[in-house]
Amino acid sequence: MNHQEFLSQTSVSNLTLDKNDILRRLDLYFSKDNSLSLSKTNSTNTISSKAEEDAKTFMALKRKKIELEIELLEKLESLKSICIKEAELTGLMPKEIYLTLIKNEPLPCVNKRVGTSFKISSDILRNLTNAKENSKVVKMEADVDVLRSIAIAEKLLSRDKSVNRSVRKQRINRLNVTNDKIKAMENSLTQARNSISKPEVGSSLFMKRDNHSTISCPATPTSSLDPLKRNSRSFRTKKLFGL
Repeated sequence: MNHQEFLSQTSVSNLTLDKNDILRRLDLYFSKDNSLSLSKTNSTNTISSKAEEDAKTFMALKRKKIELEIELLEKLESLKSICIKEAELTGLMPKEIYLTLIKNEPLPCVNKRVGTSFKISSDILRNLTNAKENSKVVKMEADVDVLRSIAIAEKLLSRDKSVNRSVRKQRINRLNVTNDKIKAMENSLTQARNSISKPEVGSSLFMKRDNHSTISCPATPTSSLDPLKRNSRSFRTKKLFGL
């Protein structure tokens, strides 16, 4: 059993071994290899104290190395699970997953979730940014647009067959509630638009009265009454004399 075989036993896919058991086997492995090598080189001589010291230091360093390798494998396993969760949420496997795979290990299978992302209309965003007047209507338009996008996402989730029936039923109920909210907000938005396009009755009457009070009749020139007066006088004169 060489060092590579030992590492293969402690790979990411074989972390079920107890850590203490691995270290115990490591001690046995290095003590055996060390005794064999020393017996070959110093078959007739006793091991000096310095050689014993070096052997102990070597074994301690090897032990520390294996401890760090085991800790690294545990961290890689955690990273692998995080990458899988991210792929389930986004639909894309992050490139860090390749750091967690051993040689010739395939990519893990991922259950992709139904996409629920949506975008707000650019026109509404522009109106929200630049709105100075009628900001209430613009905000209501944005709320309605967001609710419509949420309803589309909830509709997709309600059709997801990867979940059980009770979860789908809950999603359908949420979709119905969202649709009711959309109808109510659309009615409120229509009323708000009408109130802006049509002025109030009281204010319009006040404007009319104010206009009538400011209008002055033009003065009648006296010259326009002179012909009438002359005609009436001549008529009375003719009637008096029987003409």
